[in-house]
Amino acid sequence: MSGQLVIDGLEFARNRKTLHGKITVASLGRLHDQLFSDEGELEYTVRGELDPDANPMLHLAIRGTVQLRCQRCLGRFALPLELESRLLLVQDESELGDMVEEPAEVDRIVVQPRLDARALLEDEILLVLPISPRHPEGECQAGIGSSASAAKDKPFAVLSALKKRD
Repeated sequence: MSGQLVIDGLEFARNRKTLHGKITVASLGRLHDQLFSDEGELEYTVRGELDPDANPMLHLAIRGTVQLRCQRCLGRFALPLELESRLLLVQDESELGDMVEEPAEVDRIVVQPRLDARALLEDEILLVLPISPRHPEGECQAGIGSSASAAKDKPFAVLSALKKRD
């Protein structure tokens, strides 16, 4: 999926249309600052549906892996993605505030006749990325063979060594 993928949100949902395909991670420009590498592809599905009250909705699903930078060791950190979200299509912004009655798993967006589904997919990915991605404890390469492990055990010894160097 390159460039924009524009759909008519209402028509797409009412006719229960489905889009399925792959998108390259490199094509997700707003994601680049978060990545270690922009290699790989993500599978996506955008499905139109109606809720029990016949309100138009979009169901988004994204599967794949993105390569983030570990904030501890600055190395590659593979984050598997398995996202699913439902978006209720509302007519105007005044309906965005009435979210008390709806279940928490349903977000609302203002419907547009030219809705960029690709941007919606990228938004959902950005929302699930960790603020400070890190390898699980014990898997990070930070401190292996360096003074970082000594700093953890004897922090003042490291400070003393730095002071003696100056």
